[in-house]
Amino acid sequence: MNAPARALTLVLALAILTLLVPRQAIAQENGLIEGVVSNGTAGAAPPADAEVVIHILQNRVKTGERRVRTDAAGRFRVDGLAPGADLLYFPIVQYGGVAYYPDRPVVLDGAAPGRTEIAVYEPTPRPDAIAFDRLNMLIMGVSPTALSIMEMGAVANAADRTFAADPQVTGSARTLRFSLPPGAIDVTPQAGLPADSLESTPDGFASTDPVRPGRREIAFSYDLPYTTSTLDLARSFAFPVGAFTLYVPSDVGAIVPDGIAVPGTAELGGRKYRQYVVQQIAPGAEVRVRLTNLPAPLFARPRDLGLAVVGATAAVLLAFLLLAVWRRRTGSPAQLAQPAAEIAPTAAPDSAERLALVRAVAQLDERFAAGDVDESAYRAERAERKARLLALAQSSAGAS
Repeated sequence: MNAPARALTLVLALAILTLLVPRQAIAQENGLIEGVVSNGTAGAAPPADAEVVIHILQNRVKTGERRVRTDAAGRFRVDGLAPGADLLYFPIVQYGGVAYYPDRPVVLDGAAPGRTEIAVYEPTPRPDAIAFDRLNMLIMGVSPTALSIMEMGAVANAADRTFAADPQVTGSARTLRFSLPPGAIDVTPQAGLPADSLESTPDGFASTDPVRPGRREIAFSYDLPYTTSTLDLARSFAFPVGAFTLYVPSDVGAIVPDGIAVPGTAELGGRKYRQYVVQQIAPGAEVRVRLTNLPAPLFARPRDLGLAVVGATAAVLLAFLLLAVWRRRTGSPAQLAQPAAEIAPTAAPDSAERLALVRAVAQLDERFAAGDVDESAYRAERAERKARLLALAQSSAGAS
């Protein structure tokens, strides 16, 4: 090829590149989010000039953020965003000192604007509308020295205002309070309880996290040491409880007072339990049950109450929040930076995983029984976790 021909070819190639590069850049940053911040409190005006922070996550790792303010009608718009299945945009707005966010993050495919809505609420310092629809105490395991217990249920705010405690009105910044049986140790939040909002109290623990309108699934676990084959188990409640259910393994005896219904047995996490139910519990009321036939040694020593929590960075916090919301949120986003109060004994990896899987299956069974999970999703998730449990059991058998 002669020099003029080579020059012409080079010019044409450069011209093509000049045309292609801007188009590719535009294609990579042509995403648009259109949103609105509405006020869910009756008679309240939409938030005007409120700052919305759009957190940008790629492969669940935060890579940046964009900030925009709402107009007089609460609308906001963000353009110049890159589309892609691995990119998630999660908007959060602070209103009345409380963080609010949509049900799920925004994914842009480049074909149409991503649309989202964030509902905010006026705050109230009074907990009058706070109650537990249901609260369940599940005795997960029984060793010769301690019971392993998980409590789970749903707290509901029936009002159209967010309960945010005001120390000048309520005397403290605490919202949800949980009393525990005397001697409980290694208290660990499992779901719906932002760990950086938790603090120990003389009889249990409390959360300072605001309680937004609607229902929130909560769960926490702890160990309860004992020294004899009989244990008096007491549980009291700071808020009204629609139904409290105690699940006792079938090989453990129980003596219950009058007024506790025994509807039968249930299978949770692949284990059979007897159910003991108390309906409509008033705040401050106490439920007492005596457990019998426990395999207690003569010299077990209870330890002091400890709130075991694990610290996390802001990036991990946001990724945890995103994952929770992606699977249908159960808690709030302020999350998981927690001071360690007590270090629990380290279990073998397989044992710890088995316990976590059993807890997960039990939670899934309980949520399905309450109607919070559709049957097809329940069956699929339960089969997957049961298969993993079986694989761990076979692995342990082969190693022994």
